Amino acid sequence: AYLKNIHFDLVLMGVPAGKGQEWLSQVQGAMTSPTPVVLIGDGEDDGRYDDGRWAIQQGAQDFLPRHHLTHDTLTRTIWSAIDRHCLLTTQREREKELTIQENHYRQIVERNADGIVVVTKQAIVLYANAAAAHILQQERSALINAKFTLPLPRKDTAEFSISRGDDQTSFIEMRLAEIEWDGERVYQVSLRDITTHQRAKAAMREKAAELEVRNIA
Repeated sequence: AYLKNIHFDLVLMGVPAGKGQEWLSQVQGAMTSPTPVVLIGDGEDDGRYDDGRWAIQQGAQDFLPRHHLTHDTLTRTIWSAIDRHCLLTTQREREKELTIQENHYRQIVERNADGIVVVTKQAIVLYANAAAAHILQQERSALINAKFTLPLPRKDTAEFSISRGDDQTSFIEMRLAEIEWDGERVYQVSLRDITTHQRAKAAMREKAAELEVRNIA
């Protein structure tokens, strides 16, 4: 209960032979927030304490054999443990923040009417929303980890045509943006079906041509 009510920068704990695992587990369970722990102990016959591997595997920041303990060694170990803990804490917070951001991003793009595809620099698909699968006329499961077959535009925006199985042609507007995904720089490909728009433009051109012929006649 005492440990739960006080913030510690570090816990320095001397442990007798055979009690390290039990004591370390109790201290870690009593802490309300992650706190670096450095153990000071005697060597054991199996060598677990001598090389410190056991302590690190169990979550301690470091282990000091008692027979190697000096003022300089202890000071250096304490500051190193605190520094490593701060770096790990910052990294975990950053990873947590990125996970929240990516989850939020996925929720947004999943509901987006435009098709969204995330591809690597080698054009391997990492993610595709339902709209993208519908536009590309493919199952989402078939898209993931497959090669993105449409050429990525050299400019930010490009238009492509796709032949359908019913002998129809669909027109797609593609936009490209570079984003970060799971710590990797990748491309976000936005797809919009502009078939109706293109057909309307074609109909208008045909109508204009027809009117021009009539006027000449």
